[in-house]
Amino acid sequence: MILAAGLTPAWQYVLVFDHLRTGEVNRARESRWFASGKAVNVALAVHSLGIEGRLVSFLGGATGAALAEDFESTGAAAEWVTSSTATRVCTTLIHSLAGETTELVENSPAVSPQELARYARAFTATAEKSQVLVLSGSLPTDTPRSYYRDLLAASAHVPALHSSGNRPANLVFDFRGPELQECLAFRPFLVKPNREELAATVGRTLDDDSSLLAAMRELNTAGAEWVLVTQGGGPAWLTGCGETWRVQPPVGINVVNPIGCGDSVAAGIAVGLSTGLPVRDCVSLGIGAAAANLEQMECARFEAGRARELAKGASWERVEGVTA
Repeated sequence: MILAAGLTPAWQYVLVFDHLRTGEVNRARESRWFASGKAVNVALAVHSLGIEGRLVSFLGGATGAALAEDFESTGAAAEWVTSSTATRVCTTLIHSLAGETTELVENSPAVSPQELARYARAFTATAEKSQVLVLSGSLPTDTPRSYYRDLLAASAHVPALHSSGNRPANLVFDFRGPELQECLAFRPFLVKPNREELAATVGRTLDDDSSLLAAMRELNTAGAEWVLVTQGGGPAWLTGCGETWRVQPPVGINVVNPIGCGDSVAAGIAVGLSTGLPVRDCVSLGIGAAAANLEQMECARFEAGRARELAKGASWERVEGVTA
């Protein structure tokens, strides 16, 4: 089983416009509500790929109830940790003719120390039954920065967290900043920031590929077996084990909604890891899942066959003369 864990789910509102102009009245031609947030999307994508998974997430208020109902309607499984704080709402504006997406993100409000403690117990109980752990998303307001590190340390007995010799732990991380830096000592199989998130983690701008790769190798040195940086429709970069790869995503995708693509990458990698695939095949499956997600309005609800077909379209190029 794959555990998708995160503390900041979102009840997602999407508005689609043919024309969108700031400072004017804009009328949407389509609107949708659905469950989202990074860990929620990972769990949905794992389910879409046909692998057993379980989400551990907070849930609160009427928005949380709506999120749970929508999530469970897919057949995906979750362990909900109830909170007195209502689940946040995030809004996406899609300007279809211009091919532009604008996200209005509500920061996740604070939760109580008691609720954080209940989350930790739910995480550990589910992790004990899981082969791969995916930890993703930001922390709620006022949550200690060490929370992810403490969460993993308290679950150190879980087999998926064990690393030995040249074997990393069965961990996939998709979060950033000091929180990520503090967790690299657990030797994750892979960490998956985008360029902006990696810059926030190393504390400097990454204006070119050379600076990007240098920052990625810093995370490798600190404990990450592999580092994957995605760049939307542009090439992704993978570093680790003395190797550097540039990966072109498949072409000819019908772009509908880009929200959840990065989470679908993480899910595909976790699925590949759980079935013993080598890292390049794991990443290709993740890229295929992201491409399949891109063709859907609602996050991470794609056909497994389509994702696996698109994975074959990922183009790999080894970059010589650059070591991780």
